[in-house]
Amino acid sequence: MEKSQVICADALQYLQDLPDHSVPNILTGLPDLDELSDDMTVDEYLLWYREVMDLLLSKISKSGYLILIQTDRKFRRQLLDKSLLSSVSAMGWGAKQISHKIALLRDIDKTNLFRPTYSHVLCYSYEGSTGIATPDVIPVSKLLYKNGSHPLAVRRGLEFIKKQNPKQLSVLDPFVGRGTTIKIGEELGFKVTGIDIDEEQCKYARKFIPD
Repeated sequence: MEKSQVICADALQYLQDLPDHSVPNILTGLPDLDELSDDMTVDEYLLWYREVMDLLLSKISKSGYLILIQTDRKFRRQLLDKSLLSSVSAMGWGAKQISHKIALLRDIDKTNLFRPTYSHVLCYSYEGSTGIATPDVIPVSKLLYKNGSHPLAVRRGLEFIKKQNPKQLSVLDPFVGRGTTIKIGEELGFKVTGIDIDEEQCKYARKFIPD
């Protein structure tokens, strides 16, 4: 099996340089508005989000799966519904929504002032199957780092890909951060290519790749 790798690069430029429908599978979480820029407006963020979704949907292979783990944000009394944003883009490209799970970030009845206490786990594909039924609610799982992806949601997503696409155990995470997808992908036998523009983040992620 080819070795996983972490590349320090701009994710949008990296995606633009790939041939269309050449990536076997993608599992990632798009950054929040405040992770991109202190002065980015909501309208600018919505345009950016749509641009990235267009890139992801244009690069995923027809038989592959695009899995997004996205947490909504509350911004100036407005909820940014990333599930809606993602699904509208997928519909525009003719991709099917395979599933929509909820990953709990806090126990039921707990609150958070700035964001909902769950993440959306969204799966899209052009030709892929829904497979067998799996739980719709994923329990709380300790994050590897602040703002990291929900580890159990990542595991469930990769396990789904492995079952549905066993000959394509390759996944791209264009916003890999400190490497949750790398860590769990390595445990499950995937070749993971992680992209991040922050070299410090890349250093953390590379620690999960065996020498």
